[in-house]
Amino acid sequence: KKKKKNVVISENKVEKEQSWRKVEEPAPPLENVIQPAILEPVTVTVNDTKRKKGTRGKSLLPLASRRDHSAKAEQAHQILQIARDMFTDSAESSAISSVDVGLYSQRPKVFELVAAERANHVAENHHHQAALLGIWSSDIAGTIDTAIQTKTMSESLLSVAVMCGLDKYTEAVECYISQLSKSRDFVTAASYLLVLGRTRQAIELLLDEECFREALAIAKMRLSPDDELIRTIYGRWADKQEREMQFDSAAKCYLASGDGARAVMVMLRRKDVASLETTVQVAEITNQQDLLPGVRAALQEAQKLEELAREGEEVITNGS
Repeated sequence: KKKKKNVVISENKVEKEQSWRKVEEPAPPLENVIQPAILEPVTVTVNDTKRKKGTRGKSLLPLASRRDHSAKAEQAHQILQIARDMFTDSAESSAISSVDVGLYSQRPKVFELVAAERANHVAENHHHQAALLGIWSSDIAGTIDTAIQTKTMSESLLSVAVMCGLDKYTEAVECYISQLSKSRDFVTAASYLLVLGRTRQAIELLLDEECFREALAIAKMRLSPDDELIRTIYGRWADKQEREMQFDSAAKCYLASGDGARAVMVMLRRKDVASLETTVQVAEITNQQDLLPGVRAALQEAQKLEELAREGEEVITNGS
């Protein structure tokens, strides 16, 4: 009996030891553990999905979309009309319009549906959608004419206006130039004038708006180096720079236009030694013999004043 008790006791000990070992086994790695649902970025995913849906453009066929979601009785009438159109030769009149069944009926009704949708977009000032429907229905010329009349020309419409001939394309580009000018995008407007071969008009447009750099770049590339318009640009730009006390920039314009005397006179308005030394060199290079004595005298006076100022600073420093 004692032996049997010992056997039972030993078996109980083994079971306890095994159970203890099971408890003390190391936990599995974290990557193998399924994370709680709370930790997942659910909110971010939902917001991103909403944002993507929100970027979708306006429907091109809103009238047809509304008909597809009409009341049950209206849906029944539409189904019957589609059945008649597709399976019979009946030409009886019906209250069901092309907008109701156009997408499910014969080809002519699809054109009628698109025409109705297009008119609806124009009425609601959705000109881009109306233009797209015009292109879908192969009415390129009508689409371009509508854009010209409503002043809603765009670059995408210009790309297809070429199909209507040179005259229509020119008219479309002129309309777009007018729109760009009203929105004060003069650089792009000038660029489209160049497309039409109107170089001087493009330069004058930029010049009137004081876009001197852009006007000068076009003029230097497209006109003869001796063209008077280039000198005009330099002169007007220099005048503006001089009024704004930008004497160095004004001097560069005068030098580029070949007016060395004006350049030297502008540079003389700077009284520091470094600027006057440059002015003397410019006067010598441009052979301004009449101005050289005065420029050199101004430089000597500036040097004397600078020397006096330096001596005064030394006296103050030594005295303190």
